[in-house]
Amino acid sequence: MAATPMDLSEGLRAATTLVSQLEDRVSGSLSARHASVIDECRARLALWPQLYTRSLVPLSETLAPARGLCLRVMQFNVLADGLSGSDPTKGGFTSVPPACLDWELRKFRILEEILRADPDVLCLEELDHYYDWAQPVFEALGYASAYIKKPKSPCLKNTGGRLEDGCAVFVRAALFEIERVEAGPLVTKEGTPQNQVSLTAWLRVRATGRTIVTVVAHLKADKTAEGESIRAEQIDCLLARIESQCPPSPVVLLCLDMNAAPRDSSKYAALAYQKVLDHHMHLESAYGPPNTAAEPEYTTWKVRGAEETPTPRADAPGELFDEAQKGAATPVSRLGEAKHTIDYIFYTKASARVRALWTIPGEDQVVATRLPGFEYPSDHFALLAVIEVLDAADAHATS
Repeated sequence: MAATPMDLSEGLRAATTLVSQLEDRVSGSLSARHASVIDECRARLALWPQLYTRSLVPLSETLAPARGLCLRVMQFNVLADGLSGSDPTKGGFTSVPPACLDWELRKFRILEEILRADPDVLCLEELDHYYDWAQPVFEALGYASAYIKKPKSPCLKNTGGRLEDGCAVFVRAALFEIERVEAGPLVTKEGTPQNQVSLTAWLRVRATGRTIVTVVAHLKADKTAEGESIRAEQIDCLLARIESQCPPSPVVLLCLDMNAAPRDSSKYAALAYQKVLDHHMHLESAYGPPNTAAEPEYTTWKVRGAEETPTPRADAPGELFDEAQKGAATPVSRLGEAKHTIDYIFYTKASARVRALWTIPGEDQVVATRLPGFEYPSDHFALLAVIEVLDAADAHATS
């Protein structure tokens, strides 16, 4: 019989080894408790293939040794159970093996993916098993947390009112105290509440007393010009609210499933991503310039209800033609395939810098049925950045 979430929680509570808050977060090894739980997760899924290989790569060999606090910051849309395995239609993921959507199995793979990243700050979207799973399990692993559900989660309809998804922040309790939390619906420029949510947590670093403002949000999903316009308004209002409540020279970490690409598509201009970069809080993307040449080619890659092999567009790698474009030079192949860059970790460049990034699995690694699958538990890849919070003198020098 499979262990219940609370059975697993009780097992985890027996572990006692804490990660030192002074450990080098770039090269430090996994804590003993995380490693033991990863072993347990792998044992539960012994017949499954291994997770895709990922590496934590230093940004530059020329970076000076860290003088500030180095944090492992993780952003992860975990794929709601109510939008996949517990949905009678399986969320449209009909080409993947059904067992990989079974929450009682998939939850172990999600936990394995998170714990092998060993995050200090963890931001999750589409979480619909917070109270019955994530909160008790991660509390046992030494994390404090906060959560907000969507006002009208689509999971409600799919599961007969049983599940509701939302956003959560988990932080290593040995490093941080959560001083206060503000959470609620995202709004448009007219102040109209939307069904998407954000959560802002003010974190006090126990060793220094410094405040780090951490934000998680999940923006409107519609991949249309109207949807992008609403996302741009949501970002404007979210950033204005954050700025109005921040201390001088803030350290801000902004983790988003923004549902917005960094570049224009063939259908509409990219607005929301640029809104973040243009804001006068001076935010940078951990995975984007100047840390890298460009954002990743994709952070999500999925197929819904399609059977043929995909043919990429010749004029826009990573995009596929839709039904209306069948007469174009490159024919439609898999109408249900979506390959986008829509997940981000932003930070205030005057007060922090990126030291290392977790690689995104390459196209040659991803199986033909794409995400999710046995090899990965969500339709989004998790992002992880090692971010150094600069001390006051270094922050002043970079501003």
